[in-house]
Amino acid sequence: MNNSYPICDYVTLGVSTIADVDVTPITKFNIDAAQYNSTAKADYCLISLADAAFDLSTEEEPIAIILVTPSAQNNQSANVILGNCAITATSGATVYHHQYTPNEVKYLIPARPREIRIRGLSTQTATDLALVGGYVTFKFEYLSKEQVFSLNEQTNYTTF
Repeated sequence: MNNSYPICDYVTLGVSTIADVDVTPITKFNIDAAQYNSTAKADYCLISLADAAFDLSTEEEPIAIILVTPSAQNNQSANVILGNCAITATSGATVYHHQYTPNEVKYLIPARPREIRIRGLSTQTATDLALVGGYVTFKFEYLSKEQVFSLNEQTNYTTF
């Protein structure tokens, strides 16, 4: 079963300074409706991380990127992990370049969110991190109501 329409939206958002951080360690992005290709698509979508990179001056361990809002409909965990960034280079003794490692994690959310909040998490120390000095590219794959119903039915398990 093909779970998405053939056209996806990709939205790239930059984080330049700590001023982009809404409430530490949460980074908030406001997305204009014009950044989406069309408002005529479905009411639901799968969000995933297509690409990301950060320059974090103090974090010398890999980081996980966690979706805070919108809430993922198909995950009840406190940590909705979109992906992770490994260290790819250092510049001097203080700046670590974190580059996204691709994966196939996708979460069901309402389509075309106007606001997205993410946070970082050190994979070694489990410390929350504000994600600054970089960018993220989100991928939105649109689903019909029938596909959402089908996905929900596939994940409704009963105990015997």
